[in-house]
Amino acid sequence: MKTQLDSRGYYDKLWVTNTCGYTVRAKVALAHETDLYCYTYARGETHYWRWSWPGRFDGLRRC
Repeated sequence: MKTQLDSRGYYDKLWVTNTCGYTVRAKVALAHETDLYCYTYARGETHYWRWSWPGRFDGLRRC
């Protein structure tokens, strides 16, 4: 899994790309905020997420 984070501005923006050769189920873990929901990433798929302050990207967690 590959992530690209842009934390400038009011919203944090994150692109998550599945670089594995298989489907992966994962969620975005946030500090100081509720984690985002589990999402199924197809092989090669990129998904865009965004959240506002006080949330802070704390990693990806498998579901």
